[in-house]
Amino acid sequence: VDRGYRVTDRWAKNATLDSVAVVGLDSILVADAVMCVKISEWETKRFYNISEGQSYTTVGLNFALFGIRDKKRIWSKDVREQRLAPEIDLSTGTYSYDATGRYQNPSVNEPPRIQEVVSDLLRSAFKKFPVK
Repeated sequence: VDRGYRVTDRWAKNATLDSVAVVGLDSILVADAVMCVKISEWETKRFYNISEGQSYTTVGLNFALFGIRDKKRIWSKDVREQRLAPEIDLSTGTYSYDATGRYQNPSVNEPPRIQEVVSDLLRSAFKKFPVK
């Protein structure tokens, strides 16, 4: 477990594989490769005022698959998405706001759910994942 933590720590800090810590993991884990994942961005921002703009959710992920025996990168992918809340058309009159521009309805300008953004990112990242 300690060696596994060292592998992930090194990957998180400088995106390289700890070649000393990975030695022997193939027999311990009974695996041919190890996948490292780094969260590079994770933000949900909600705006409550008309002048602030649209709320958004941003997620960035870095993936790398390394062969344990040869310590070479087999596959890698960096994905990022910023998804905006639905645009509000104030001319329709269905949304109310006070004199300061603050929305009166709490569900107005709600940012996209982070789970949906991450799910779509994972799906797109693994589309061209190596099968052998």
